[in-house]
Amino acid sequence: MNPNTIHPFFALPDDIRDNIYLLATPPRIVRVEESPQVSTPEVFAFLYQLQYTGKRPFIHPSLAYFAPYWRPYVLGLLGWDVQIEEPHEPISQSPAQPDPWKPSLSCPRLDPVWLAHRPELAWNLCRSSSLYSKTPIPPLLHTCRDSRKRLKRLGYELAFSTRTSKPKTWFNFRRDTLFLRDPEIAHFQRYKVDAKGRYFDDMLLALPFNLAQFMPVDLLSVRRLALPFDRALDLMEPGSPELLIYILGALRVIPHLRTLFIANGIFGSGAETQPLDWIDCDAADYHIEEIRSISACRDLSKFIIGSSPIEPHTIRESFSTWVGDELKEILQEARDEDLRKSVRIWGVPNVKVGYIGASRDLRRLSCIRQEYWQKLDNKDVGERSSAEKEQSMCSTYSESEEPANFSSGSDYWSDEWPVNG
Repeated sequence: MNPNTIHPFFALPDDIRDNIYLLATPPRIVRVEESPQVSTPEVFAFLYQLQYTGKRPFIHPSLAYFAPYWRPYVLGLLGWDVQIEEPHEPISQSPAQPDPWKPSLSCPRLDPVWLAHRPELAWNLCRSSSLYSKTPIPPLLHTCRDSRKRLKRLGYELAFSTRTSKPKTWFNFRRDTLFLRDPEIAHFQRYKVDAKGRYFDDMLLALPFNLAQFMPVDLLSVRRLALPFDRALDLMEPGSPELLIYILGALRVIPHLRTLFIANGIFGSGAETQPLDWIDCDAADYHIEEIRSISACRDLSKFIIGSSPIEPHTIRESFSTWVGDELKEILQEARDEDLRKSVRIWGVPNVKVGYIGASRDLRRLSCIRQEYWQKLDNKDVGERSSAEKEQSMCSTYSESEEPANFSSGSDYWSDEWPVNG
């Protein structure tokens, strides 16, 4: 092509048009959550259908993927008991559902009648659910036929279906980051179901962030994942086993993950309404009050600082990389332990620690950090200047005031010395 000639866009070669479309469609952080937000009435509706209609739960074939998590309940292993309740109406025995998979020791048969007597487990495995995202759809998917066709060919697709709903979220598994966040329910996700104070708990399967509602084909395709701990760690220390339960619960069902973004918190107020962005942690975060107020007791970089003899200020430029590498080592140890126990194999991703927020808010955070370092540098320069000045004055004083050290036999004479007469 002649570089001096302006060609019509649709006359450009395919690879150039593809690159233009991708440059105009930056990678996104896509928050996916359950819709409608699960509430106690939803639980009651599920219980009513299970207890009073006699309708047996439907066993979806995709549940085989989560067998390591429900298998202990089915086999009645010690410590994995779940409350048994007798339905008010007899469970229908026909028509019988064919087994959706060939039963084995690792993936035993999940009997619908057996499951109907265990409503909490049935709630985790068989409830109706739908996943959606408020993240803006890439504009070029709706600009023209050519842009839509090319972006779909480049990896954009409707993703994140559930066992009871179709996919509704545009996502590119090669470029976008899946962002999962626990609902605002105190400590894990629990739903009070009766006056006795009993709860249903989505952590029953040790799978946080509603991961049990995702389809295996999507979980196997995710390469970039962001997990925030601004809510989950309110009652936890950063190095506690509960933290590993959250992280490992995700990694075990997303085995091909390449990059894990661990967010100490969500910075700024724009995250709910604006596209999300990411900023790595910084050694200054430990000292800035505005940041500490949203990550108190939850800043994983603080945990690394506290367990290491390294002074953060001495590795200012490489601090975020150092924190990520330290956490990656912790995950590698956990993965090796899983391998010894013959748990599902999963890869250890690269780890980044930082904050999620709207681009405008994160630019403000960057400015706050720059101001902190500037003040610190100015203070250091001032202290060094004062120290050098003080040292210089001491040296001058020493040279001018120090008495001469003469021997008693010296013949040195001074007119200022007194004369004994």
